[in-house]
Amino acid sequence: MKPAGYEFQSDFARHYVALGRAEGEAKGRAAVVATLLVLRFGPLTQQAEIRIAEASIAELDEIGERLLTAQTVDEALGLR
Repeated sequence: MKPAGYEFQSDFARHYVALGRAEGEAKGRAAVVATLLVLRFGPLTQQAEIRIAEASIAELDEIGERLLTAQTVDEALGLR
């Protein structure tokens, strides 16, 4: 059995594997956004870190796009 190519047979298993992958993708994307914000604006406030941690993948994509032209962290996060 090759673990990388294995597909679960039950809907239950497929559902929870998909949830785990989505959660991992969101955490990875949040880490990239946070890193880019720190590189651009310096250390993040606790409020900014919470906003990033709680953001959906779509919101993280929007933050990533805004940070290219934003003048402040709050502007990049869509807080102002």
